[in-house]
Amino acid sequence: MTKFHEQQVLGTPAEVLAALAQPVRGEITLVLAPATKTPAVAAPPEAGVDGEIDRMLAAGASVATVARELARLGFGSRAELYGNVLARKRDRHEP
Repeated sequence: MTKFHEQQVLGTPAEVLAALAQPVRGEITLVLAPATKTPAVAAPPEAGVDGEIDRMLAAGASVATVARELARLGFGSRAELYGNVLARKRDRHEP
């Protein structure tokens, strides 16, 4: 390393963001792996996508975080999942 604040961080974009000091100092260089032709789709969680949504919400994850993570795992588009997560969150709070 040649600079005082230089560091190397590997991981997903979310993991890298979490590992960076805030505020970020200096320059950032982002290197991405090539895209795959067919995205790998994870097997549905044992409790299904709705169960995974409920589990993540109960753990305190935001609607956006749940949608982003499930989209990253290949369970649909982020926008579609966001609507589903929001609806499940509303249903949990109704008497």
